[in-house]
Amino acid sequence: MKKLVMATAMLAAMAASVFAVAHPRTYKLDLADSGATCSIAFNSYGPNYQGTPDFTKFMKADKPMKGDTFEVHLKFKSNIDLPLLLVSVVDTSPQANYWTLLTENQQIEGIKANQVVDKVLTFPAIAACKGQVKLCLQYDNADQDTAAFPLVKKGAKLTTMKTVGTTDTSKEVVVRKTPKTWNVNLSKYAAFLEVKTNHPWVNGAQDMSVISNYETVAEISKAFDNGRSLPIKGDTLIITYRASSNADIDTLYVDVIENTEAVGWWAVLSEGGPQEFAKDIKKGVPFDAKATFKLAKGATDGISLQIFYDVGASKGPSILKYAK
Repeated sequence: MKKLVMATAMLAAMAASVFAVAHPRTYKLDLADSGATCSIAFNSYGPNYQGTPDFTKFMKADKPMKGDTFEVHLKFKSNIDLPLLLVSVVDTSPQANYWTLLTENQQIEGIKANQVVDKVLTFPAIAACKGQVKLCLQYDNADQDTAAFPLVKKGAKLTTMKTVGTTDTSKEVVVRKTPKTWNVNLSKYAAFLEVKTNHPWVNGAQDMSVISNYETVAEISKAFDNGRSLPIKGDTLIITYRASSNADIDTLYVDVIENTEAVGWWAVLSEGGPQEFAKDIKKGVPFDAKATFKLAKGATDGISLQIFYDVGASKGPSILKYAK
């Protein structure tokens, strides 16, 4: 019996090591895995026409890094002619400032309406993914208006067809299930914090005549292997911070939240809610702050700290600066 137990444990350990994939590596993105159709619509920020099919759900267990390779499989029919289609891989998460190119652009030329396009494009990753993996399909950029590539001036609908399938990292990487303790020094990730006036939201708009409190949100995803090993339910976070303030503050509070699209832009992760972070802060005098949290929820795409104080705790907004 003892030998059987030992053999089972050895097999489990071997499985964990087999399924861990080393970098650099190749990620396959199959357009059909983003949906049966892909719409390319007018993008006022371009201005151009743009679609961003999402593959983030496949990459949660092992996000692409700089130096990896994307193998993009595109098999589809377009409902209109597209003289030129630009293709790239992007990260549109808050951690990536809502738009970071993970690859350079490549192009597909001469797409005819209702004819099958079957292409495989290979891209080196020029940046690490911090939150999301999306394709960017784009046309009608300002510099595209040439005799060879005239502007289309309308949106397109692509009907996709499955080819090789997308790399699913959840089937490759063993996800941690045992809680652990993390020590996070906020000073490493926030040289200064601007604690701003916070107005309540009423019927989808902020009521500027009322002040809820003074707060800021500091993202700390980088503290967890640059966002690649985010905390899970049951983990303990010990948050420390040394800074100075340009204003007196009676009591400074902190909470652990997630502020990403994946959770509707706001989710409280802590088990007990906000805690006192520091008390009796004096203008210009360095202070030390500390709080310990147990997580009731794991982080999905990122993790942040909500840092705030009540209206009566200070005369107004403040700036917190790292102090040695």
